[in-house]
Amino acid sequence: NAWGDLTESVRSGRSAFERVYGMSVWDWFAAHPEEQSLFAAAMRSVTELDAPAIAASSLVPDEGVVCDVAGGAGTLLGEILVERPKLRGVLLEAPGVLREAEKHLSGRGVFDRVELVEGDLFGELSADADVYLLKNILHDWDDATGARILAGVRATMKPGSRLLVVEQLQDPNRPHPVTSLVDLHMLTQCVDGRERSSDELRGLLAGAGLSPGRVERAGVSALVEGTR
Repeated sequence: NAWGDLTESVRSGRSAFERVYGMSVWDWFAAHPEEQSLFAAAMRSVTELDAPAIAASSLVPDEGVVCDVAGGAGTLLGEILVERPKLRGVLLEAPGVLREAEKHLSGRGVFDRVELVEGDLFGELSADADVYLLKNILHDWDDATGARILAGVRATMKPGSRLLVVEQLQDPNRPHPVTSLVDLHMLTQCVDGRERSSDELRGLLAGAGLSPGRVERAGVSALVEGTR
C-alpha cells in the first residue's frame, strides 16, 4: 500500500509508509509481530546472498575479533567465521534475537568462537573488537540518525580499530538495476531512508570522528572502511 503512494514520495522526498499508516514501519512491525518475523526472515535471506563475498573481502582480517553490530541472528558473522577459522566473533543484538542467534551459530559450527552481547543501536553499545561490521543499517535512516548510530559505534571502538559499513552504493545520476530500486523502496518504507554513494558514506564516517579508508565491492554491496 505504501508503494501505491510512490508519486507523492518522489515529489516530497518523505516516506509513504507514514502517510498511509500513520506510523513508521518500525512501529508497525512492533505492533504486528508476525510481520516483523517475516521481515527478519527476508533480511536473513538477503544477507545470505552477499555473505560469501563479504566474508572473502580483503578488508576482513584472518585473525583477531570481529563484531557484527545489530547483526541479527548471526547470518553474516557465521559465514565470516566459517571462512576464517582463526577469527573470533562478537554479536551485538537485542536479547530475543541473541537466543535465535545461538541456534544459528551452533548450526554453523562456530558458536564456541562467538561472544553474545546485548546492545541497542540507540542506547548503550559495549563490545571489544578489532573490526566492527554495520550491514544495511544506515540506509534505513536519515543522515542525522545515521550520524547518531555511527557515534555510538565509535564510542565502543578502541584506537586503531576499524568499522566496515556494508551498504549498496548509489552514485548520483547513475541508475543501477538493483540499488536504484532498493533506493526507491527505502524512500517509500523508511523515514528518510536511502542508499548513498561511497563519498556520502565516507562523509558520515568522517563526521562521526572516524578516518575514512578503503572501499571494496562485495557482491551487490560494498564495504566502506573507517578507522578510529
